[in-house]
Amino acid sequence: YTGTLSKTTYVEGENADLSGLTFTATYSDGTTETLQNSDLTVSPNPLTVGTTSITVSYSRNGISKQVAISGITVIALELESISYTGTLTKTEYEAGESVDLTGLTFMATFTDSSTETIDNQNLNVSPDPLTKGLTSVTVSYTYKSVTKTTTIDGIAVVAGKLVLDETAYATINVTR
Repeated sequence: YTGTLSKTTYVEGENADLSGLTFTATYSDGTTETLQNSDLTVSPNPLTVGTTSITVSYSRNGISKQVAISGITVIALELESISYTGTLTKTEYEAGESVDLTGLTFMATFTDSSTETIDNQNLNVSPDPLTKGLTSVTVSYTYKSVTKTTTIDGIAVVAGKLVLDETAYATINVTR
């Protein structure tokens, strides 16, 4: 091959990019052929953390040739932040209830600037259950043992109602 890799730093899970390189096959009769990247196999692909070189292979008529290309760095994909858009459908709660996240869409942003929608079932809301007087909650998300949080403001929590059924007993003492 000739040339220099255009990209040498990758985030885990990416595929190697052979841009900047030209691969040429030389046959036993002395003829040469410029190879297309689609004719080549790259290993490992996708890339994993710690990989510093790749092997590029070409096969034709049962004969395979490989070349190692070094000088690459693969870093871990890490959670950088979480955010949300939208407006809570429900903002008034009684003590003892849990926040309903309906109306909000949560996004995770990673070290490679990619984003991903977070399923609400993968979020942790604190405090849960809600207590009287709260006006905000903290929402957290964990990815590969890294946890990030965001705060949701604009809720109101009032005292809960006392509900008794026929099997419950309550004693109320009145002091004057």
